[in-house]
Amino acid sequence: MFQSKNLEFREIDPVTDNLQNYLGWIKDPISNPFIQGANSNMTLERLVDYVNKKNSAQNCVLWGIYHQQNHIGNIKFEPIRPELDLACIGILIGETTFRGQGYGSEAFGAALTFFSENYGITNFYLGVDPNNIAAVEMYKKQGFSFNREMSLLHGNNIMTKFSKN
Repeated sequence: MFQSKNLEFREIDPVTDNLQNYLGWIKDPISNPFIQGANSNMTLERLVDYVNKKNSAQNCVLWGIYHQQNHIGNIKFEPIRPELDLACIGILIGETTFRGQGYGSEAFGAALTFFSENYGITNFYLGVDPNNIAAVEMYKKQGFSFNREMSLLHGNNIMTKFSKN
């Protein structure tokens, strides 16, 4: 679909992609303490169903992040609200060997740019655990900041990046 310097982004295909690594990321909440959807009871069948639902949803874009054909993570925009020029974004670098090397920042920046240019959305928000220092710092470098009002409204720690329009 599109590429950055070191990464490729495309829709995850449950038929041709091996989802075993993805399943491992979700099932192992100990090595992935900040994955919101971590679930040790997840099955391959339920994961395939989840990916298929996201791929067919009108208000969602789910891309796999690939490094040299290896699926290392995902980035998701959901919900997408074109009428509000707004989308929620979430990223996961599931492969632990790719964390802390700049791939998350590269993926996040490239996906934001591509999404904005191709979907016309310029305002974003995300939920983040403030204890996930690396993620918070990456989001800040991409222009996000904590939004107290939205955090109070949603009961989570919300960071936003709003265009100047």
